[in-house]
Amino acid sequence: MDTGSRVLGAGISPEGKYCAAGTAAGDILLTNSRGGLLWKTQPGSAVTAVAVGPDGAFVAAGTEDGSIYLLNSRGDVRWTHDAGSAVQSVSIAAGGSTVAAGTAGSTVLLLDNEGRGGTIWTGDDPINAVHLDPRGSRVGAGTDGGYAHLLNGAGVRLWEFGKVWSPEGENSAVTAVTFSSPADYLAIGSDNHNVYYFTFASRTPPTVILEQGTVTPETTTPATLRGDMQAAPEIDSTPGDTADPAPQEAPGYSLAVALGAIAVTAVYRRTGR
Repeated sequence: MDTGSRVLGAGISPEGKYCAAGTAAGDILLTNSRGGLLWKTQPGSAVTAVAVGPDGAFVAAGTEDGSIYLLNSRGDVRWTHDAGSAVQSVSIAAGGSTVAAGTAGSTVLLLDNEGRGGTIWTGDDPINAVHLDPRGSRVGAGTDGGYAHLLNGAGVRLWEFGKVWSPEGENSAVTAVTFSSPADYLAIGSDNHNVYYFTFASRTPPTVILEQGTVTPETTTPATLRGDMQAAPEIDSTPGDTADPAPQEAPGYSLAVALGAIAVTAVYRRTGR
């Protein structure tokens, strides 16, 4: 369907029945799977990110002027939250119980179904992508600085992968992050043309497998985690390096086997760009 303006964000409900779009003109639209327009609203500035909950019951949206919206199935605004800077990505848990957002101001926010909450984690670089698990208890985040993070609902970093580089040795951003439900598999995308795929194969008590020469990280013991959790070490990942990176572990999930840290060169490369 013609939205009448440039589309900056799109999202689909888990069962595939509903699709939302956000436009540069500030419109949020919800359609059914046949392209029929269910509603259209314009709450504010350019809509840069949208996400749809199961059965289209809730739609989350983020805008260029730093607003986060939760809308119901009729397009009515349930709540609005000021994120403080441009919203670059949003994700919604089942039932609209939790909304996650990543901002140009390097923050990850977590909000409940009444709009309560706020920043749970602040990084060093803009947050390009966030992904929230259906229960709202885990958040994946990808940054402009080339890192992927896995956080719990309190903002404690459970796992980290990075830094990713271009073939020329320049910094590359993590532009996409997603994981399965349950979170046994995780994938990230980068503007270095690569996809990185991780598998968390068991649910044994967590440890961290270190790359040679890596300094042992400090141990953290937040009450919300099971056992003693270690923050993951920084790992450089340069495209073109044929050696398999050391497998990593996502605390609270499993030990990442060797497959989990192999950089898979995407079949699609942006030829000529």
